[in-house]
Amino acid sequence: MKKLLPVFLISFIFLETSPFFVNECSDACINTTFDYVFTREKIVCYPASASVTELNTSEKIKIGVALDTNQLNFGKLYINYSSGKYIALENNYRKPMYIRIFACGNISDFLEYPSVLVLKPKERKNIKILFNATEIGNFTGYLLIKILSFRFF
Repeated sequence: MKKLLPVFLISFIFLETSPFFVNECSDACINTTFDYVFTREKIVCYPASASVTELNTSEKIKIGVALDTNQLNFGKLYINYSSGKYIALENNYRKPMYIRIFACGNISDFLEYPSVLVLKPKERKNIKILFNATEIGNFTGYLLIKILSFRFF
């Protein structure tokens, strides 16, 4: 019986946290937390936007910086240019945190980011989110960061 307990717990944890493994896009960008029996899943949402235009060599190049901390505003870019933003992730707990990142909306095909990472206890990482302007247009959507942590183990 003792040998079956770890198998049961692992199976139960997998079933309990299965939404963590699913990329779910919806119309709303909502920050939320789900407390399960053994785990906690926190979802952090960053609205994202960029505008890409053709470079006109007869005009002066205008550069702007968006300092918003609650959204990923890449601003106005010229075709074949890129812009990066950083998101700081920190684990203040004594257990590892498992993180999944994915994008939604028409901006998603132009973003580069690490899709999976683990933060060790007391570890901090700056995650680079890169927008590659490969098409002309206005792009919007959001970046979802799912953070899974174990509550008791």
